[in-house]
Amino acid sequence: MRIGLVHVTDIHFTAKTDISKKIAPFSRAVINDFSDISHIYFIISGDIANSGDPAEYKSAESFLSISKQFIQGEKKDAIIKYMIVPGNHDCNFSLDTQLRKNSLNNINYESIGSDDSVLKICLSVQEPFWEFYKKYNEVPQDKLYYTITEQIGDYKIIFHCLNTAWVSQINENPGKIFFPVKNYEPKSFSTTHLNIGVWHHPLNWFNPNTQENNKKEFENFVETVAPIHFFGHEHEQTFYINENKNSGAKVNLLSGELFNDGKEKKSGFQIVVLDLVANKGILKKYKWQKDFYDSNKKDEINIYKYQFKQYKINPLFAQKLEEIKIPLKIDNKKEIKLPEVFIYPDLEFLNSESKDLERYTSSSRLLKDSFEYSIIDGEAQIGKTSLLSMLYLDLLENDVVPLFLQGSHIVDKNLDTILEKNFHEQYLDENFERFNQLDKKNKALLIDDLHDCIFNSNTSRDILESLQTRFGKIIVTIDSANSFLSAMLGEIKNTNFFSIKPLGYKKRNELIEKYQLLKHNSLTLDEQTFLDSVKISFDNVQSILGDKLMPSYPIYILSILSALEYKPLNQDETSFGYCYQTLIHYALVKADVKNEDIDGYLNFLTELAYHYIEHDISYLSTEELIRFFASYQEKYITIPYDTLISTLKKSKIIIEKNANTEFGYSYILYFLGAKKISDIIHTKEGKNIIRKFFEKVHIERYAYILVFITHHSKDISFIEDSLINSMSLLENITPISLEKNDIFYTRIEDIAREVKKDVLHTDRKPKQERDKMLTSRDEQQREFQEKNIDEGDLSEKMLPFQQAFRSIEIVGQIIKNRKRSLEIPQLVQMIAELYRTGFRTISYVSNMLDNDKNELVESILKDEKDLDRNEVEDKINKLLQMISLQACVSVFYKLTLSLGSKDLKKIYLDVAKEIKTPAAKLVTFGINSYYSTVNIDEIKELADDFKNNIVALRILRGRVKSYVYNRNLDYKTKQKIANALNMDLIQKVNPREKQ
Repeated sequence: MRIGLVHVTDIHFTAKTDISKKIAPFSRAVINDFSDISHIYFIISGDIANSGDPAEYKSAESFLSISKQFIQGEKKDAIIKYMIVPGNHDCNFSLDTQLRKNSLNNINYESIGSDDSVLKICLSVQEPFWEFYKKYNEVPQDKLYYTITEQIGDYKIIFHCLNTAWVSQINENPGKIFFPVKNYEPKSFSTTHLNIGVWHHPLNWFNPNTQENNKKEFENFVETVAPIHFFGHEHEQTFYINENKNSGAKVNLLSGELFNDGKEKKSGFQIVVLDLVANKGILKKYKWQKDFYDSNKKDEINIYKYQFKQYKINPLFAQKLEEIKIPLKIDNKKEIKLPEVFIYPDLEFLNSESKDLERYTSSSRLLKDSFEYSIIDGEAQIGKTSLLSMLYLDLLENDVVPLFLQGSHIVDKNLDTILEKNFHEQYLDENFERFNQLDKKNKALLIDDLHDCIFNSNTSRDILESLQTRFGKIIVTIDSANSFLSAMLGEIKNTNFFSIKPLGYKKRNELIEKYQLLKHNSLTLDEQTFLDSVKISFDNVQSILGDKLMPSYPIYILSILSALEYKPLNQDETSFGYCYQTLIHYALVKADVKNEDIDGYLNFLTELAYHYIEHDISYLSTEELIRFFASYQEKYITIPYDTLISTLKKSKIIIEKNANTEFGYSYILYFLGAKKISDIIHTKEGKNIIRKFFEKVHIERYAYILVFITHHSKDISFIEDSLINSMSLLENITPISLEKNDIFYTRIEDIAREVKKDVLHTDRKPKQERDKMLTSRDEQQREFQEKNIDEGDLSEKMLPFQQAFRSIEIVGQIIKNRKRSLEIPQLVQMIAELYRTGFRTISYVSNMLDNDKNELVESILKDEKDLDRNEVEDKINKLLQMISLQACVSVFYKLTLSLGSKDLKKIYLDVAKEIKTPAAKLVTFGINSYYSTVNIDEIKELADDFKNNIVALRILRGRVKSYVYNRNLDYKTKQKIANALNMDLIQKVNPREKQ
């Protein structure tokens, strides 16, 4: 059984419109495509008239009448019906009133109220449309959402007509349409074979800035209404599938081209033949070509089935699930909900038989049927509860009925009473026995913090195994600080064990993208502006998280983003310093510390952190902690010991591990210890501490404390003196210049010449390029973590390299923190010294590799005596050249990230002029092209400077490629850049080159 749909939209009839030339070609196309189809439905998705005038509808009636006669003249048995909705041009604004305009100023659920008075006022401008409409269908009582049911044999079809133009105004803008979705409860269409939606405005015209996000509401609503929708308004033919990745629901969205532009130039429509048995269809798009309608493309349409959700979640419980546990506000948005910012974290398999085979997976895969029973281990605050909350909401979308249980609720081995109690709290007016009798594959049990139950691990294991007979999916979380996991690992049948991981680089970026989209209007936000804002926020977050300094938990990243929106009250403290202070403050408040007591807790923690640092320890025994408290009590008025320590443990700022007390997170120890040191920095004690730290600057602990001192104090003179001393390890090394007479240049010249002419691809997408880069960083970080290198055990050869890198980080942070309070000559001097330190580091690595070359050759020949010496030497030379070139580029990149700021472009140019080497010019260009824009003249100038310098030119090309690939540049600009650098411009990458 097949039916035919003719989608016509935006006809814009006036009283004088003449489309007589188009009627015959239009009708013949319909006849040809529907040769064996008897049921034909005209779907007219708005803007029948041009201004809603009654005379314009007379033209529309004439068109529909003539085309119907033409079609039925050839197809005598054709049944033709019309499914019509109004568009904004169907509003007759001569009937508009000031009362209607006032009502639309801030239209929302509250302003609509519970009666229909506002609706009637808003609909008044559509009166001529409804007069036209009643000639084809009965005028509905509800003119916002009305349905028309068709029964064709055994097949029931419902057309869902949504009047999105009821709030239309003259010169309306995207993001302003409001549709009262809440007024319409989801309906069960289990007896309907096919549902079809018809409306006028595309999704991007709906308002995302209402408290409920009406755009998202409407998008979710149409997903439940029908699997195929037709709309118009933007005069473009598009067909795409909107897929809800969480629920798996798929919706076909088809927009149509305007049928009449008034100039007889542009006109189009589309035809769909739907097979009701196969649930498939063919779409043909037609466009006007002088005297006929041409169609050269067909698309297949699949009708995806949507299942009605029988179990309705309690709104109060849903609100609890969607609540974010930190005070997060973004501009004027009243309430941010968890689904708006949630990113599914990665999980690491703990019981995988092969470490190489799928060691990591996304936690979103727990929604799949293949993951039946899972136990997830994770640190406090890593987001275990948020993960279960999102899994709950998404399982419900997936037609699985979940039940949420707190581990502390499990006080009896017989869980029937507990399950029933929680079921009634989570669902409305539902019968627990009906839930009990559901097939277990349709039920899921989520248990948060199982370790809080009253039973030991053995009993808990027995309970979980017994529940497997009742639930097809069980997901349990356990705190890492508890011994539950080790006792259960591998002991429960058919169960996967996971460890939840902090967000990697790519997922951090995805979270920041979501945050930025909430801050901006996505309808008007320029793509490049969005990419830039994400990158800036990402770099700021990275600076605060550091390298293992603070775990990249979602709650911390969101707190950082929120804190960075506000300026610190203490102007001696940097915005980053304010951010750390905010996180510590929040942890104390969460542990129920009163505002008037926070200063006392912070002072104790500051003194305790300094004690750890002063004595170079990581923990205190209980006896040592009591002794420290006694000595602290002699100097300060304090809170009672038991209250103080138990509250700090509750806040997770300090934790108990193996009967010892240590700081829960490194950043709190370093930040608070640094605060104390900054107070005594000019005393003999303070100077000795600083000197000691710079001697061990290659070790993470000391490097971060030095960075934190720069957050606490404006006076950095003593740090600068010590830093210059720490750089003296490389003072006898000649910095690279990349001039042709530079020894480093001669070492890598051959490898640079191997790429004689580079290529610039025009088809790279900035978002994809960034995702690729971040994925690569994730892979590298995981490899590095598995090697577990101890910084304290660095070889004598690598020590200067690491110290130089740490020095660059520290001074770079000083520059970023104090760029507006340091004098320009001082800034130039500091940055120039860091450039030279980086250049000496490259030279040091290159010398080290060159010195080890012969030893490496001899070692290989000793093991492989049959090899030819010349061949081995040639291959080793090439390898070391490549390593040297990569080391050079890596140090340039390190300087870019450590020193870079969009506010110092002229300073970096001054530094390059002062040093006067190709290396300095490349670093300056690298920084300015990463943090801001560069123009074609800057690229041409450098290309001319380097035209006889193959090494510098190759590095410049590499940096420019990165710049181009990460920005939305037009083709002409790319062409100019390629010409300036003598690069080939390629539109598509061939498979061989990719390989």
